[in-house]
Amino acid sequence: MKLAIISDIHANLVSLKLVLDDIEKRSVDKMVCLGDIVELGPQPHETISYLKRLGGLMVMGNEDEAVLDANASRIYANETDAKIHDIDRWTFDRLTNGDLDYIRSFERSLVISLRESGTQLLLCHGSPRSNKERILSTSPSDGELQQMISGFDLPLMVACGHTHTQMLRRLNGSVVFLNPGSVGMPFRDDVLLDQSKMIFRYAPRAEYAIVTLESDGKIFVEFRTLPVDTKKVEESIQTSGMPHSDWLISHWRI
Repeated sequence: MKLAIISDIHANLVSLKLVLDDIEKRSVDKMVCLGDIVELGPQPHETISYLKRLGGLMVMGNEDEAVLDANASRIYANETDAKIHDIDRWTFDRLTNGDLDYIRSFERSLVISLRESGTQLLLCHGSPRSNKERILSTSPSDGELQQMISGFDLPLMVACGHTHTQMLRRLNGSVVFLNPGSVGMPFRDDVLLDQSKMIFRYAPRAEYAIVTLESDGKIFVEFRTLPVDTKKVEESIQTSGMPHSDWLISHWRI
C-alpha cells in the first residue's frame, strides 16, 4: 500500500497541481491531508474544489479554523497579524457554503491501522494535543513527546504538519514522527522564523511524503521535493485581488 501525505497547501494551486500530478504517477492508493488548505493564498475556492474531487482524509489545521472564524473581532499583536486577518476575511468571502461545510467536516486527528506492520498511523496538524503545537527535529524534548502520545497503541507513526519543514524523528524505537513538509509554502533551509516579527522565507519547491507499506510489514518513507516556478505563484497572487499581495509576494523573494 502507498499512502501520500500532504499538508499546508495555503491556497497555492500552482504547487498543489504539481504535487497531485506527481502523486498520480506513483500509483498511490490513498491520500491524506494534514490541514491548512486555504488560508494565506490566492486560490482558496479552487483549492477546495480539487481536494473535494480527489477525496481522502482531511485533518483540521489551525489556519483552517482561523478562516472559519475570520469575521470574529480580534486584537492584533502586530501589523503582520492584522494583514493575515485581512486575508482571512478575504478568503472567507470567496468560499461557498459548501466549501465552509467541507472545512467544518475535518477531524482534529485521525488514526489509521497499518495492519501488515501492526503500526498505528496518527494523523494530526500540529501535535496529537493541539493543531498549534510545533514538533521539530530537536524540540520539544523526548519526554514531552512521550506525554503527547500517552494512551496510543505502539508501535506508532505520527504524521504532523504545521512547521512547513520535512522531518523524520524517532522516539524510543517504537514511535516515529513524520512531517511531509509544505505543499504551498515550504520554508527555505536558511529560514528565519521570528515569532515577534513573523518573518518567513518560502522556498521555490513543493513538498510532500509517500509512506509505503510492504507485504512483509516493513514501512518506507520517501520525502518528495518538486521544483516550483515561483513566477507562476507570484502571478496567481497578483491577479487574485487578495489584499496585501505585494507583502505576500515579498516572502518568495527574500
